[in-house]
Amino acid sequence: MKFNSTFHCALVLFLSVIFSNTSAQPLTLVYPQNNVTVDTTAITFNWNSETTAVSYDLQLATDAAFTLNVQNFNGIASASKFVNTLSSDQTYYWHVRSFDGFTYSGWSPYRVFSTFIPSDIAGLKLWLRADRGIDGKS
Repeated sequence: MKFNSTFHCALVLFLSVIFSNTSAQPLTLVYPQNNVTVDTTAITFNWNSETTAVSYDLQLATDAAFTLNVQNFNGIASASKFVNTLSSDQTYYWHVRSFDGFTYSGWSPYRVFSTFIPSDIAGLKLWLRADRGIDGKS
């Protein structure tokens, strides 16, 4: 068998590009923002998409080390994920990573948020959100 150095060099270059993907950088988280309280237990998490990403993994936990009450959502096809398994009056930590078909990015820096359901307050008659008008718009 004759050795073809041009083919061999091209193959090595191709494989080194594929298996040493340096474009898989941690993602930027969008919503929920850091250190906020949301008045719902059903949230659509959003992050900036990565051009080389095939899928994303979202991880939630009740501690910054991601060891307590961990929820994993793997193989997410877009840069958002609706989650309705949150508890009221709970603090959550979340982060995301991308997968480009060969390698995973590092986890994004985490964000923290808390949930709060106004109807949990006994006798509450009216709850106005600071970011909404009385008509529920704007």
